[in-house]
Amino acid sequence: MKTKILFFVFLFVNAGFSLVQLPSTLYIVGNATPIGWHIEKALALETVSSGVYKYSGPLFAGAYKFANNQNSCWC
Repeated sequence: MKTKILFFVFLFVNAGFSLVQLPSTLYIVGNATPIGWHIEKALALETVSSGVYKYSGPLFAGAYKFANNQNSCWC
C-alpha cells in the first residue's frame, strides 16, 4: 500500500513541473559575499555539471541571492 501511495504522489508532483533551460553560469551576490549587493560585480559559481554549481570563497552572516547574469535583472 505504501508503495502505491508513494508512486501516485510522485506522479502528481512530476505532472506539475515543466522543463526549463538551466543557466550556463550562475552568480551569487549579497551582503554575505565579499562584493556586497553590486550585481555588476556578482561572483560566478563554478559549473560542476548540468544544474549543479559550486562556490568556493568566503561567506559572511547576512543575505545572498543567486542571479543568472551580472546586469540589473534579478531574473
